Amino acid sequence: MAQNSVDLPDELMAWAERQVAEGRYDSLDAYVADLVTRNMDDAGKLAPSNAAIEDGLASKPADDSMADMTARRDRDDDTLGALRRSWAQGIGSGPPVDGNFNAADIARRSGRSGEAVRKHG
Repeated sequence: MAQNSVDLPDELMAWAERQVAEGRYDSLDAYVADLVTRNMDDAGKLAPSNAAIEDGLASKPADDSMADMTARRDRDDDTLGALRRSWAQGIGSGPPVDGNFNAADIARRSGRSGEAVRKHG
């Protein structure tokens, strides 16, 4: 085991000694080892986020304008809303087809007329 000497300001040393005196740690060495271990764990947990931030900073700016991205999000929200509505409305719209609710009705309500909606399994 490696040995090292650390100089601490009086306030920090008093705090560390209190942790030992109150029985939270067996010794100052145990307290410092716990602090270093926790710091290493925290750094490991943050590593993916830090890497993603670095990737983002290193990447080129998006070609799309904010208006383009907002329009795409709204369009995707509209599609998802149509699917949710067609599912809810399809529940009482007729007998099941291939284990699904009325497939032709769901396809029509979601704007995909003629396209069959099949059971995924």
